[in-house]
Amino acid sequence: MQRRATRFTNVLNLMGAFLAASVVMGFLAAGLAIPLVGGAGATTKLAIGTFEALPSQLTTPAIAQQTRILAADGTELATLFNENRSVVPLSQVSPMMHKAQVAIEDERFYEHGGVDVRGLMRAFVSTMRGDKQGASTITQQYVRQSLITNALRNDNHDAAAAAEQRNGVSGIIRKLKEAKYAIEIEKKMSKEQILEGYLNLVFYGANSYGVEAAAQRYFSIPAKNLTLAQSAMIAGMAQQPTAYNPLIYPQAALNRRNAVLDRMAAGNFVTKDEAAEAKESPLGLKPQDIKTSCESAVDKWVCLYVKSWLKKNVPALGANEAERESRLMHGGLTIQTTFDMKLLKESRRILTEWVPPSQDKEVGSASAVVEPGTGKVLAISQSSQPGKELIWSVDHEYGSSSGFQIGSTAKMYAVVEALKQGMTASSSVNSAPSGTVYNQARFRAAECKAMGGPWPVHNVEGSASGNMSIRAATVASVNTAFADLATKIGVCKQKATMKDMGLHTGNGKPYGDFSPSIILGANNASPLTMAASYATLAANGKYCEPYPVESVTQHDGKKLPLRIGQCRDSGVSAKVAQDTTDILKGVVSPNNLSEGRDSAAKTGTSDGNAQTWMVGYTPQRSAAVWTGRPNNNKSMQGIRIGSRYWGNPYGGTLSGPSWKKIMDAAHVGLPKAQFSGSAAHSNNRVAVPTVTGSSEEDAKKTLEAAGFKVTVSSQKETTTEVEPGTVARTDPPAGTQINKGETVSIILAAGGAPKPSASASARPGAPGARPDGAAGGGAAGGGAAGAPGAPGAPGGGGRAGIAGVPPGGAAPVPGRPAAPAAPPPPPVPVR
Repeated sequence: MQRRATRFTNVLNLMGAFLAASVVMGFLAAGLAIPLVGGAGATTKLAIGTFEALPSQLTTPAIAQQTRILAADGTELATLFNENRSVVPLSQVSPMMHKAQVAIEDERFYEHGGVDVRGLMRAFVSTMRGDKQGASTITQQYVRQSLITNALRNDNHDAAAAAEQRNGVSGIIRKLKEAKYAIEIEKKMSKEQILEGYLNLVFYGANSYGVEAAAQRYFSIPAKNLTLAQSAMIAGMAQQPTAYNPLIYPQAALNRRNAVLDRMAAGNFVTKDEAAEAKESPLGLKPQDIKTSCESAVDKWVCLYVKSWLKKNVPALGANEAERESRLMHGGLTIQTTFDMKLLKESRRILTEWVPPSQDKEVGSASAVVEPGTGKVLAISQSSQPGKELIWSVDHEYGSSSGFQIGSTAKMYAVVEALKQGMTASSSVNSAPSGTVYNQARFRAAECKAMGGPWPVHNVEGSASGNMSIRAATVASVNTAFADLATKIGVCKQKATMKDMGLHTGNGKPYGDFSPSIILGANNASPLTMAASYATLAANGKYCEPYPVESVTQHDGKKLPLRIGQCRDSGVSAKVAQDTTDILKGVVSPNNLSEGRDSAAKTGTSDGNAQTWMVGYTPQRSAAVWTGRPNNNKSMQGIRIGSRYWGNPYGGTLSGPSWKKIMDAAHVGLPKAQFSGSAAHSNNRVAVPTVTGSSEEDAKKTLEAAGFKVTVSSQKETTTEVEPGTVARTDPPAGTQINKGETVSIILAAGGAPKPSASASARPGAPGARPDGAAGGGAAGGGAAGAPGAPGAPGGGGRAGIAGVPPGGAAPVPGRPAAPAAPPPPPVPVR
């Protein structure tokens, strides 16, 4: 009985709804207001009351559109969207598509005023029976899609569900809503405007919103080129996009297409012959894959970086990051970036060929290239496993990576601070024996940070001792010499210089947690931070914040305000920048880059060879390359990377080759430029000749003939490589490029100890020798980079080959690993 009573009540309600609908439709048809009759039932009153309470204007939503990320040359890097949609004007849609959509959805579209009363009454009867009957006009469907879009845009899922309700009283009320809005819209918009809005808003299946996206998705053509048959297929999908998806149900799609063609012929939209001919054609699909967000971008990491940068740096996109994310995903923006597409691809190729992505070895490589004087980010790249979300090239804020220990690349800042305080490239520093323990009070660390305990400083080979110039200490990268320099300049002042030049940790904090070992690069930093900071020297002391986006343009052509091109005086004078460059030019061999371009750089290696770096610049480009352990500081000694076995990988040997190739690629098409100021006199620069093993008299003659002044140091070098009384090394080391007229100091061998056998000594150029500064001179953290395979100058630090396979570095593995070289030296704290 109760079930029968419930059914009876439902029937009464539906009858009441039908009565209400009839009343409403009658007045709609007459264009009159609706009076409430006193004897009307509750359902009738509800329906009519709901109708009267509706606002007269529908807020049409901003249609969600794709956001395009472009490279500097306009090439598309990525497409961002929640809904795959490209809005086009009606003039850019095939006329056949206009006809097909009207024929199948609303053949009296051009006759009614927004509501087809006959069809709507038929739909009400169907709704009362529990059937699903369409009969909505195109205008009403446009209203419904607008209501749903607005609701979802405001995260109101209940309202979105109500806008789709089809059955019972709620379904009738929905129809009434649509009807009122449709009538009002028809008063304000032309039929062409309504059809354009509909065709851009409707869902056509396969994540394709709007006719342009559908045409591209199914046929790989723009909507303006759709044929009659293609238009009929797409138009037929509007009501049931999944059921008629040709990629899944081709036969159902074909049948539906033919039904649309029949309807078009019956309504005289096309002739019967045209329809018959179109029905004979196959579907002719040419599907195009959808590039969904960053996962399918040309460069995933670039896309993720750009998105993150925009969310954190462009308030005009929204009040918070969530709003900015939403705007990026549906706002139809055009984002013009600073990235060089060719350089992006070439950097990626170079890194992955030299350091193939490796899951088991957990070794990776990353790079960054910026333009000095502007801060434009020209390329970031990395060699890592697919699916990895971390962006190693940038700070944690933008890519969730915290950076890596920078090793001896930090020594550049000590050189800058020393020159700021009046020292010169020839100023003397003392290289104490490896393992010397320093009292931290000597570094004046207490001025900026609480001091720790004693600090032991190691060089790799431990044989460099005595006085040497800042230039020689930099080229050979001698740790104990820089420890002595730190006592002279104070680590707190060096820390301030680091900050002024844009150096900070990967987490965005000031660099220098580990005083005084910051002078040897104990903290982490990202490749982009390093490239931008070193670019300060190329720009004669001007630091520019790196930025990846040139412009953000709205769909209406208006540009959003951006905070870019933020450059400032770093406190480093042009002369100090130029003199530092002059010193760092000695780290790279002459004509190291293609076309003999001027370049300056510094290498770096961390504890246990876990992280390796090369950072350098020309007047036009600054680049940093890191290769190492992305997840830990486990030693890379004795590791195989790709087909090469590495006994002791260093900055100059492991990261150096990639740096050179990336820098060569970055300069393609650029005019050859020289450094300005004191570093520009390349025609007056010559390499210090090799006089090791020569007598004092012969060495003087050779050096003077090369155009240098010569002095003989009072200190003696204990070495087993040359005879006592002959030249052990020079300061600056052999091969260093300096100006004619500068002074070269000769250091003679003290003699005494017998020479060990060749197998027991890690000699320059021999397998197992420290290739970037350990040989003879005991450099740590990366010494000079030079020609591939060139032996290091005894006593002055080896020169690492960065154009090919270096000595003591990587050996090709034809079928099995090469035999390990001499046992690696004991780990050092920081190099």
